[in-house]
Amino acid sequence: MASQGGPDARAESMQCKLCCNPFEKPVLLDCGHSVCLRCAEMMLSYDVIRKDAGPSGPKPASPPNVGGNRDSQISCPTCSMPTAVPAGGGVSSLRLNRDLEEVVSQHRNELGGKIKCSNVESCANAANVECAKCQLAFCNDCFAAVHAFGPFKTHESGPVGSVRKPSMCPVHPTKELELYCLDDNQPVCNLCERDRHKGHDTAVLSTHAEASRAAVLKIAAELQQRSGTMRSAAEAVNAMSAELTKTYGTVEQQINESFERVRAALAARQAALLNDANLIRGDKVAKLDAQRAALERVTTQLATLAATVSDTARSTDAVAVIDALAAAQAMLERSNPEGLQLEPVTNARLCLKLEVDELIRTAAAIGSIITKAMPGTPALPKLKEALFSRLQVEWTAPDDNGDAITSYTLQLASGDGSFSTIYSGNSLTFSISGLTPCTSYQLRVCAQNSMGASPFSDALECQTAAGPSSLWDATNCHPHVAIDHNIVRNGSTDYAWKAVLGVMPCPAATCFRIVASPLTNNPLIMVGLVS
Repeated sequence: MASQGGPDARAESMQCKLCCNPFEKPVLLDCGHSVCLRCAEMMLSYDVIRKDAGPSGPKPASPPNVGGNRDSQISCPTCSMPTAVPAGGGVSSLRLNRDLEEVVSQHRNELGGKIKCSNVESCANAANVECAKCQLAFCNDCFAAVHAFGPFKTHESGPVGSVRKPSMCPVHPTKELELYCLDDNQPVCNLCERDRHKGHDTAVLSTHAEASRAAVLKIAAELQQRSGTMRSAAEAVNAMSAELTKTYGTVEQQINESFERVRAALAARQAALLNDANLIRGDKVAKLDAQRAALERVTTQLATLAATVSDTARSTDAVAVIDALAAAQAMLERSNPEGLQLEPVTNARLCLKLEVDELIRTAAAIGSIITKAMPGTPALPKLKEALFSRLQVEWTAPDDNGDAITSYTLQLASGDGSFSTIYSGNSLTFSISGLTPCTSYQLRVCAQNSMGASPFSDALECQTAAGPSSLWDATNCHPHVAIDHNIVRNGSTDYAWKAVLGVMPCPAATCFRIVASPLTNNPLIMVGLVS
């Protein structure tokens, strides 16, 4: 062994006694020793689980109390002295050993980021091979010398940093965690199994991990499948959104074009009515203007004559006054010499008759916005009847989504699973003939309207009835068989009849294949219904 102050002692002093690796964020314990922060968290979680077990036995496992939400303690892996963990702060509240962290960092820098060979007594080379079982790193020569024989040859090894280091028991730091306690749901070592986990149901850690891995992979596959389903649904929603935007643009254009035509028609009618009113007004105004001009002319003439007669009447000449009287009488007789109409020659009022109320009611009902889509997915078809060579199936109409369903498509698949169309029409039932007896088939249906075809329904699993291997020749009747030929079908090879066996008649109108038997007490054997 090296001396107490040798290089190996220095390297050992910079290793955590729990994980056997160089310290990572070392925290100070009450005893003065240090452990990695991660190792302290692991020890605290085991202490909580041990307390949860209590004197009456183990309790269901709970999440590790790494946050320190209640009083707990951890034991030093070097001297076993307990260190209280403050409630609420957890191990993160323990003081960081910054001096030790600096020493570890300087040591790494001195090695240029490399680890020295663990065979420090006779080797000063840098380590480049790591043994997972020994938890040591060697140069190539030292590793070959140590691991070339015996059980050492089976140790897992690899380049430094690439080998998974075994997880060590926080209660027994020198023991590897090789078992898993199924009662407490935590990994344990062999000593724990014989001590605090005595009598518990345990399993090999690696075996339990493989089983868990298979379950995790199964769940991951299911999650992947659900993710694909959700992705498909999201793509369908995106496609529908794009289609909605597209159809909205089309509908908007149609609305604008239609109402533009309505506006154009209304504007044309407005112009025509205004023109008609203007023409009528012009004609009437012309007549009134002519009447007014004639009346004004005659009015001027009469005013002039009246003034002349008045002047004459004020004259002192008697003869002139007498003559003026005669002139005035003549003037009265000729007061309307042109025979003018004194009342207006036309009605000056224009009346408008517009049926706008009906037009407004019509405008309110000009159109409506409806949504149309391809039909919904039909429900699973129903089997009405299954015979030897015939199946009758029916289905219900799905939601037409605003557009009437015009037809249905029924498809059939047999053993190879490939579907082919056997019916297209608007009926909700169909009978398939010419099938093979005792054969499984699949049936599915979809609906169509002007917007397209719906997805196919789920496939109906059905089977034709079992039929005979061959038909019975009715012309060769066994003497012990009484046949009632009530109904004859398909010539002489397929009958509906009643076979009487002693006092046990077969159901009427039922077809059987009959094989004669030499036994007198059992003169016939019914082996199957005839198709």
